[in-house]
Formats: sequence, structure tokens, C-alpha cells
Amino acid sequence: MVFSQGTAVVTFGACALDLRTRELRTDGTAIALPPKMFRLLTVLLDHRPRALSKTELHQRIWDDAFVSDGTLTGLVADLRRTIGDAGSSGHLIRTVYGFGYAFSGEVSTVSAVPLETGPVCYLICSENEIALTAGQHTVGRTREATVWIDDPSVSRRHAQITVAPNVVTLQDLGSKNGTYLNERRVQVVEVLTDGDRIVVGPAHMRYRVMSGDGSTLTRQHRAM
Repeated sequence: MVFSQGTAVVTFGACALDLRTRELRTDGTAIALPPKMFRLLTVLLDHRPRALSKTELHQRIWDDAFVSDGTLTGLVADLRRTIGDAGSSGHLIRTVYGFGYAFSGEVSTVSAVPLETGPVCYLICSENEIALTAGQHTVGRTREATVWIDDPSVSRRHAQITVAPNVVTLQDLGSKNGTYLNERRVQVVEVLTDGDRIVVGPAHMRYRVMSGDGSTLTRQHRAM
């Protein structure tokens, strides 16, 4: 399977890979992948579950440059450690002995549907409506947060909502008590859809997207 042009985020295991920013989030930690590691991961994901030979991987990652098999082996080992697939618990990247490698983990993709002009994103909490402009919005106990929640069960920087041109995402920032989306604890970067329910500590919020004429827009859809 090759990713469609609109694919924004790929999730697998405890990881979420943003194909636009090349950022990997795992267990609440953001990692900027080195170029060769990003290329190896996306090539394996792109062609799953087909096994790719070492020769094909060399060509796709290093073009015509000569590198040894040990260089590829080391890169695969580094990638496995980065995505939490090292050791006996590894199940995402499969070694095909004497041939190459394959990605065998379960994968979900999130595609971004282009918005019509003039949408406005809101968080509705009790009687309050908080407008979400383009960019990053912190949810937490710090006074600088877009969504300030003054409660000891809430971390200073508890969660983050990111508004991009074609997608709005929610991620937990390593909080102690967790962030919940539609009653599920957020483990990776999640794409928000109109009507989603978000819970941070005692705060219950609903995410809404409205067009200029007040009608609801569907911002994203999920593709398996």
C-alpha cells in the first residue's frame, strides 16, 4: 500500500508519525527523525507487508552511493530502538534472514480533507467557547495556556492542540493523569473531528468546527 497524497499521520504501536513535519511521537515524546531513518521507516511502511531486499533498500535510501550491509543493519537497529521495537518484544519490523526486512505491525493512517474557506474551530467547556486559531495551543495549569485549568490534578503543560491548514490534532504532553479523547486515554497524536469529547482533569470539553454561515463542517476522515 502506498500512502495517498492526503495522508497526514501514520500510527503504529505506541508511535505516531507526522509525514508533513517528519516528527515521530512515542509515549508523549517528540523525536525529529534523521533523514535516513525517516526514509527507511517510510519505505517500509509504504510497502508493507511486502519484504524488501537489502539491495532494494540500499537503492531507495542511499540512491547510487555505496554503503555496506552493516550500515543498513545499524540503521535498522537504530530505528527499532527509536520506535520501541528492540529486543524480544519487537514485532513491528521483521527480519527476513538472508534477504531483507519488512514492516509487519498494524498501521492506521489519518487523511486530511481540505476545508472550505472560513472555518472556525472551538473548544466548548461549560458556558465558555474558546476559539482555536492556527498554531499550537497548550492545555494546562500554566497561566500562559490557551485553555487554563486551575486544578492540582492537571499538569502545567498537560496537552497540546495543533491547528494546521488541513488537520487539527491533540496530543498528551506526558501528563501524570492523562488526556482523554472520547473516553480513551490519548497515547499518540490524535486527529480531532467535529463533536469529539476531550477530558483533562475536571474539565470536559467538546471540539466543534463551524463554517462562516454557522453550519458544521466535517474536517477529517480516517482511512485504515
